Amino acid sequence: MRSIHLLAACLAVLVLSNTLRADEPRPPSTNDEAEKAPKEPSPALPAGWHGVWKGACTVAGPQRARLEFPMELHVAPIKGRTAWTWQIIYGAGAKRQVRPYELLPVAGSEGHFRVDERNGIIIDAWLHGGTLYSRFEVGTVSIDARYTLRGKRLDVSLVTTQVAPSATTGGKDGVPPVKAFPFVALQSGTLTKSE
Repeated sequence: MRSIHLLAACLAVLVLSNTLRADEPRPPSTNDEAEKAPKEPSPALPAGWHGVWKGACTVAGPQRARLEFPMELHVAPIKGRTAWTWQIIYGAGAKRQVRPYELLPVAGSEGHFRVDERNGIIIDAWLHGGTLYSRFEVGTVSIDARYTLRGKRLDVSLVTTQVAPSATTGGKDGVPPVKAFPFVALQSGTLTKSE
């Protein structure tokens, strides 16, 4: 009988502690309808990125001579869509290469974008701390790309490494195996916003 009274008292305390007065704010429910609703796209690309960026880039590596070339990046909102142009232009004159890519936000993923090359290739990219990061593999190489916004300056860096590791070490006595990858080349440069 004593255990029944104790159980009843515990249930009463539990019910009272979970009952809120009508004027008290209620904690958010984990089953809110708002949480079940489709997520909105990630916030817009900050306006500081918009514009025509121009400058010179170099590419060099242990097995290749240093090469310098002009580079442009054209970034602008696309009318009627939540997307931006991400048009990359390499070279000039007869050697000019125009790559009319687009930058698309990924719904429900903060700072997550996709670079759509408009030829079936789509590359994920993440905007964090003023830098747009992406990593992708083409054939036997992997490319780590970074575009860092510094006011009216945009620093570009593409590091190319081999996909096949040059060495794997560790893997014994609780030490995880670690793979190292051969460096191929670095493309880098600074673009400035055209007025």
